[in-house]
Amino acid sequence: MKMARIYSNKGEKPVIDQTKVLAFFEARAEKAKKHDVNYKQAVIYQDKKPDLAEARDQAEKTLLLPKFALTGEESFLDIGCGTGRWLHALCEQVAYYHGIDASNGLVEIAKQQFNQPHIRLTCLNAENVSLDSLSETQPFDRVLNVGVMMYLNEPELQKYLSAIPSLLAEQGLFIVREPIALEKRLTLDLHYSEDMEQSYSAIYRTEHELLELMSEAFDNKLKLIESDFVFKEAKLNHRSETKMKYFVFKAY
Repeated sequence: MKMARIYSNKGEKPVIDQTKVLAFFEARAEKAKKHDVNYKQAVIYQDKKPDLAEARDQAEKTLLLPKFALTGEESFLDIGCGTGRWLHALCEQVAYYHGIDASNGLVEIAKQQFNQPHIRLTCLNAENVSLDSLSETQPFDRVLNVGVMMYLNEPELQKYLSAIPSLLAEQGLFIVREPIALEKRLTLDLHYSEDMEQSYSAIYRTEHELLELMSEAFDNKLKLIESDFVFKEAKLNHRSETKMKYFVFKAY
């Protein structure tokens, strides 16, 4: 089987096969439906370490939830909602929630858990997101991106990021949680995970590269107001080449 770890110099941008990325997520959904993994493990990828999946989930939510500055009146768009991992924390804290994911299987799992009238779940690729494609008429107070950009090649990513300003209401927040490469851009092309017993593909961009892409796409309509690493404890961040970061942007 083809497996590759590709380290890129500036300007080099290897691509990943989007159909294989989607197939990976549909396989994750099947694992969850068979109860081989729970709804958190399905999207955190710790199949053989459920305690680590739980600890990461709790640490991430404890850190980021206060940064959403929710009053209970906000409309919330969750891009890459997966199995509804964040929806469990948000369903009682927002006035309206719309979650989207490219994987129909993952969306089905989320729908099985939630049927409240203020919650909508849609199967939609991130690069196609817009108020029209969402059948929405009003922009959102909060938009969340958790681990979406790493699965998009540059054309899809640029299209996706360019849509963000039009999705946000004035003074709205765009919260990003993405893994970054610490040195060079790292592309995994059908890399086999012993823990998941699956091959997956992803692009880990450097922080500078990611911020440059977002700055260009946002065209001064969003301002970065905060960023930091997500996991402070070494046991939660055991990878040497990548680390999880969050970024909070505000619309003006």
